[in-house]
Amino acid sequence: MKRRIMPPPSDRCNHHLVGPQIKSLGNLVMRFLESENTAEGFDDATCSNGWILRYLRENEGRDVYQKDLEKEFCITRSTASKVITLMEQKGYIVRRTVEGDGRLRRLELTEKANQLMEHRRRTGNKAEKTLTAGLSEAEVEEFFRITNKMKENMLSAVEK
Repeated sequence: MKRRIMPPPSDRCNHHLVGPQIKSLGNLVMRFLESENTAEGFDDATCSNGWILRYLRENEGRDVYQKDLEKEFCITRSTASKVITLMEQKGYIVRRTVEGDGRLRRLELTEKANQLMEHRRRTGNKAEKTLTAGLSEAEVEEFFRITNKMKENMLSAVEK
């Protein structure tokens, strides 16, 4: 038996409001992603961890230090230190001492981080396919046209 996600319009008071529908869809996507992460044993990785891992992956080939994360993510030194320590404890990154300057420690991805990032790529693709199942290409294009217009509307409202 399939579970009904939304009651029919006559049973809801917000059925003509766009905001609650967007929030509801976002919640369902997050639940899907979290269940996929749990099923694969990656339930200890936060969204922030993912952003940092992506940044490290995009900057492979150059040394990345804590100060780079502070600048990139607009976080304090103490916050960066705590996040790095937790990610190190979880096994997603390692700190390596730089030759010539024992004070500097570059951040590197571990094999576990690479596995997580591959899992997130697959899960993202799966979520995208699930979201767009039963929709034509024209409907997906219309969705983007409408949501982009809504984002423009909201941006202009908050930038006043």
